[in-house]
Amino acid sequence: MREAIEEVAQFYSIDPDWIEAVVRIESNYATMPKPRWEKHLQEHSYGLGQFLPSTVLWMIDTPHRFRFPPDISSALARAKTALPSRGEKALNEVLHEEEVGLYMVGAYLHYLLDRYDGDIVKAVAAYNAGSARYTEQGHFVNQWHVDKFTEALTEIGAR
Repeated sequence: MREAIEEVAQFYSIDPDWIEAVVRIESNYATMPKPRWEKHLQEHSYGLGQFLPSTVLWMIDTPHRFRFPPDISSALARAKTALPSRGEKALNEVLHEEEVGLYMVGAYLHYLLDRYDGDIVKAVAAYNAGSARYTEQGHFVNQWHVDKFTEALTEIGAR
């Protein structure tokens, strides 16, 4: 998987360790993770990057924000076309494809890094919470997620 991560990182000009750390904390590298129920959203998340269907559709429908290689764009378009007849199962299947899942993570991180002026900590907080929001004490509302990312980066770098 590392070789594919490095390819995606090069495509988006971001650190491959950042992509790997996100995949590690979201799905623990499982290419076929079970959908995770996001109780607070009443929605499942899917794939290596544990994406919500609404996020996937937004990414597909806003190509000016998210660029993908042609084969990834085609796979995502096919999944979207199959939604009316197959429901979220179509998205689940395409997001389980390693290459598609990694490009989704790379594209979303790239977008968030642009949005947060290259600040990977804010980007990771937003990846998990939708935006980089803070508590009254000045911590991220999902500080635990940011801490898991930092821990994963340290362990990846120690190999």
